[in-house]
Amino acid sequence: MEGGGNALNADFNNDGKLDVACGSTMLVGNGDGTFQGQPEVPFPGGNTAAVGDFKGDGNPDLAVTSFNNVSDVYILLGNGTGWLTMQYTYPLAAPGYAISAGDLNGDGKLDLAIFTVDPVTQAWSLNVMLGNGDGTFGAPTVYQQGTYVTFGGSPSLVIADLRGDHKPDVATIQNDSLIVFPNNGDGTFATPVPYFAGSQAYGVVAADFNGDGKLDAAVSSAAGIGILLGNGDGTFGGATFIATAGQGGSAGNIVTGDFNNDGKPDLMVGLGQAQQVFLGKGDGTFTPLPPASNTGVIVGVADFDGDGNLDLAEYGCAGSTAQFTLWCIQLGNGDGTFGNQLNIQNNMAYTPGFAVVADFNLDQKPDIAIELDAGSAAPAGLFMLLNTTPPAPGGNLTPSALNFGPQATGTVSKPLPVTLKNTGAGVLTVANVTIAGANAVDFSQTNNCVTVQPLATCSINVSFAPSGTGTATASLKVTDNTVSGTQLVALSGVGTGLGLGLGLGGSSSATVVAGSMATYQLTIGGAGVSGQTTLSCTGAPTGGNCSVSPASLNVGATSASPLTVTVTTTSRTMATVIPNRFTSMSWL
Repeated sequence: MEGGGNALNADFNNDGKLDVACGSTMLVGNGDGTFQGQPEVPFPGGNTAAVGDFKGDGNPDLAVTSFNNVSDVYILLGNGTGWLTMQYTYPLAAPGYAISAGDLNGDGKLDLAIFTVDPVTQAWSLNVMLGNGDGTFGAPTVYQQGTYVTFGGSPSLVIADLRGDHKPDVATIQNDSLIVFPNNGDGTFATPVPYFAGSQAYGVVAADFNGDGKLDAAVSSAAGIGILLGNGDGTFGGATFIATAGQGGSAGNIVTGDFNNDGKPDLMVGLGQAQQVFLGKGDGTFTPLPPASNTGVIVGVADFDGDGNLDLAEYGCAGSTAQFTLWCIQLGNGDGTFGNQLNIQNNMAYTPGFAVVADFNLDQKPDIAIELDAGSAAPAGLFMLLNTTPPAPGGNLTPSALNFGPQATGTVSKPLPVTLKNTGAGVLTVANVTIAGANAVDFSQTNNCVTVQPLATCSINVSFAPSGTGTATASLKVTDNTVSGTQLVALSGVGTGLGLGLGLGGSSSATVVAGSMATYQLTIGGAGVSGQTTLSCTGAPTGGNCSVSPASLNVGATSASPLTVTVTTTSRTMATVIPNRFTSMSWL
């Protein structure tokens, strides 16, 4: 439904009470003539916001600033139910273009870092406001810088411990550089240090991309995505570009997160009306996925549906017009790709103010606060979109493949473990665990997987017993109540014989007279199986016996060893028959 004057009455949530839908707004009925709607908070408006518990009461609050010719910081305090009220206003010397929250002086209270630009001189500054822990802040300390160079978007502002000294530093981008403000530990900052990051730098994120325990930086720019590996002391190596020019993302639109659930940080950048994911390998390099088209601008990353996969909150989604901005959620598939958009809100103004993601009503589900940009027609409105998604389970099998290697036919391998983890917020129920595929009969499993609580695990043990020689493949399949419904683990192994065969010039048969011996020259080994073995033989002729020499040996996987099998037969025997008096004597 699009906006307008039309309203629909129906029981949209199947609770037996009439609800009201108008435009993209849903009012859930209480059954007594009252409704639960989206909380809307009036305030002067802003372009960028930071979320944090500024009052120290455990409830998320907002700090908002604007560059629409307003030089103020607004503090909106939350009550833990999704409702925020504007409590404090602080003047700045210049409009704020970016804002972030962090404990900059180590007193356990959140502070603010604000990127401002003087509208007259076009000089930019870092402003630091130390928090008092009760929702109020001290006067800003201003670190004046040079001329602000913009490429069409708001600058990024990152607070992170870049030196590993538990003193969070501040990083931003300007022109073609990553700018790092080293923290002195008391909320003051040393002279900033620039690092080349690519022409027309747009945005920056920080994460440990190469797995060395030191934070690195990724910068989107017109030159591509520059990866600057951190040295752990606040300095960075030279930029290495993982994407070519034109793949750097739209202004400021770069985010990081583990989009394929492999424990390694990935990157996503916007490409105008498209997005592209770069999957991190954990060593500072990345694998690009094909770009996705008809997408919006990313404003938040979180697991909105509780299935353990990161999702995207966006504005300007497919379907937006000159009159309406469409907000949407793209649900992650857990492999770096995303499904179709779920529309969540319309905004009458095409240019949004800001959007922030946090659990504003403390129900363990991420919500979205959207500022409906008032432009020149203040005041604005802050809509709170409370997440009502039922908790969903998520399934993750590790490892994703089992290779048993060579295994002698007729023997059973040592069991190999597979772990099923519930990565979601709902209870995971396992319907069955099966093995399917071309050689399913060669594999078996035992498990204790029935119900798995959120973040808990269960175990599956798989064994390989090849029925013949050669490569065997199959799949372990878990069927459950996750969104996908199934998880798979690839199984493989190689069935091998012991390499038992004839020795050079040997024969597989022999004719002997009774009482003589037959000797067979054989070899064993060289077929991929190795280890100490004991040898014996059966099947000798009646009255005879067989033996093997040596009786034990160390079988080699790559080379054969000789052995001898000896079969001894029984000699012919003559005997007399004891006659009775009615028969004549004869020989037998």
